[in-house]
Amino acid sequence: MRKTVRLIVAMLLCSANAFAQFEQFKTDAYCVNKAIDAMAAQDFHEAEKCLYDELAENPDNGIAYFWLAHLKLRIKEYGRALSLVNKSLKLLPKKEKRYIAFGYDMSGDVYLNLNDTARAVEFFTKSIDLLPSVSRRDAWVSRWKRAKAYSGLGQYELSDLDYKVLIEQESEESKMWGYLGLGENALAQRRWEDAVNHFDKIVENEQVGWMAYHSRAQCYYEMKQYGKALDDAIKAMPWNRTMDLIGLISDRAFDLTISKLKEQSGGVWDVLIASLYRRAYRHAESITYLKKHIAQYGEDSNTLLNMVNSYLGLGANEKALVYCDKVLALESLNASALIYKAISLCRLGKVNEAIALADRYINLTADNAGFWWRGYFRYTIRDIDGAIEDFTTGLAVNPDDVILNLWRAHMHTLKGEKALEQADYKRVLELSKREEGSSASFAYLALGQKREAIENMDKVLSEKPHEAKNYYAAACLYSRMGNYKWALNYLQMAFEKGYRVFFRIDNDDDMDALRDSPQFKEMVLKYKEMARHEIEELDAVDKVD
Repeated sequence: MRKTVRLIVAMLLCSANAFAQFEQFKTDAYCVNKAIDAMAAQDFHEAEKCLYDELAENPDNGIAYFWLAHLKLRIKEYGRALSLVNKSLKLLPKKEKRYIAFGYDMSGDVYLNLNDTARAVEFFTKSIDLLPSVSRRDAWVSRWKRAKAYSGLGQYELSDLDYKVLIEQESEESKMWGYLGLGENALAQRRWEDAVNHFDKIVENEQVGWMAYHSRAQCYYEMKQYGKALDDAIKAMPWNRTMDLIGLISDRAFDLTISKLKEQSGGVWDVLIASLYRRAYRHAESITYLKKHIAQYGEDSNTLLNMVNSYLGLGANEKALVYCDKVLALESLNASALIYKAISLCRLGKVNEAIALADRYINLTADNAGFWWRGYFRYTIRDIDGAIEDFTTGLAVNPDDVILNLWRAHMHTLKGEKALEQADYKRVLELSKREEGSSASFAYLALGQKREAIENMDKVLSEKPHEAKNYYAAACLYSRMGNYKWALNYLQMAFEKGYRVFFRIDNDDDMDALRDSPQFKEMVLKYKEMARHEIEELDAVDKVD
């Protein structure tokens, strides 16, 4: 929590700069001063009322328009903020250099939020040119923003020049942001050692050191120095981006990662260890750590949902259902719990109940996941037309969803609708250029490009060798090819990697060609028994506790 607060403070420093010290902006206008006080107290409704009261009496008050623009920027109404700051700049007297300079700075902020980085640079430059005569401290903040904007444009040399100016300032504050910026630029350009040298200078800084640790950890990860990467990542915790980085490190050095995290104590670390076990498809161990966390800190929705995920991964659908109900007892409209409960019910053969819950999920969120799952549920009872309808509705929401395109293509295949199937598979290939994954292999195969299908699958497996679901996808691909030996080999590898979604295997038409194989039957039975024993062992521990 302490580091999260520091992040917020750091971001406010660079996005609101001198506006944090509202007193210095007081004017002779009573209503404007009252609005400034209201904004300092985060009462934006009262601030807006006061500013419009002022403009009713003085319609050409540029300062009032300035603060209205600032207010709109704060509440993310960027288009309105831009028109208001433009009006402010036209009305402000030349003597109001401070307001004019910050008006330019605010324009830069607005253009950044509108994704017009080139225009943002233009206005930050105007602010930088004017601010030194008003406030040297605020001038370097605008320069920092311009440096970030240059980075966004890929103009790293110009960005580095600005960061070097910050380092030359007397302010220790500007120096630290300068070194952080130079490090981030080097990181973006894959100059790992240069980046590490810059981050070395500020890792001990109380304000930004944890960000430097995170970024230096990224460098060490890319340099394959996983021990150093973990040491730095641990110092940067807790932060979602750092958790994601630790996940990547664990993919390359799982045992080392788990060992170092176990040296930490309780709290977020148990949850993180659980997530890494789940990422490695070691669901029983994930559940053990989640239970440890619950025993110490009590039940909360997020931890319970992680339990659901792990039990589903283990194929323990009844247990997953129990934990879904626990979440819904805490939060009756928790969308994730509703869709997980639907998945659990479907896997228990209660498909109509699952579809009804998917309806509730869609009404709450209207996102693609709901349409995909409802379509999948319908597919499991071979309501192919219903599945196509759901996949099509999902694609109306987001035409770029690769999975929806892939599954609709497969439904058209099952119906023998060749032209529609081919159109969807071509769309999958088009989208896969942006989002790499196993989906492209099925599209290549359906379009008669067998070699490309195999090459793509090999690439997916080599890049993510830890992901059991990719080996299952490979089994499905080779089954479609009619190469049943390789299909069974990949299915065996999927099980060895931890794949336990037996409902999928039992209902997947890609597995139909393998079902009569003695090797298939023996393999599936073996791993179902293994999963059953793991579940029984977990239940036994619960009874002892």
